[in-house]
Amino acid sequence: MLFIIGQVSSGHPDKIYDQISDAIVTDCLLNDRGNRVAVECMIKDYDISIAGEIASGHMPEFKDLTYCFQAGIGLPDHVHTAHGPAKYLL
Repeated sequence: MLFIIGQVSSGHPDKIYDQISDAIVTDCLLNDRGNRVAVECMIKDYDISIAGEIASGHMPEFKDLTYCFQAGIGLPDHVHTAHGPAKYLL
């Protein structure tokens, strides 16, 4: 039997975007306890993709939640790169 264990530090992008996904799930649960939510957040070159499935009467404000989380950890709400502003794909 083979076991593989991986760990990333608290500032690693995987942890950051897992926390954005968690914020979206939490927002859904706070507004509709009976919903079903599966959300994943991904990033590539300052392009943020939020994908998943939400079965709920509540639709979260994805950009607002992402901006709020970014501000909470000290990142600017609008990231500008050499290629222009960050793009969100919802």
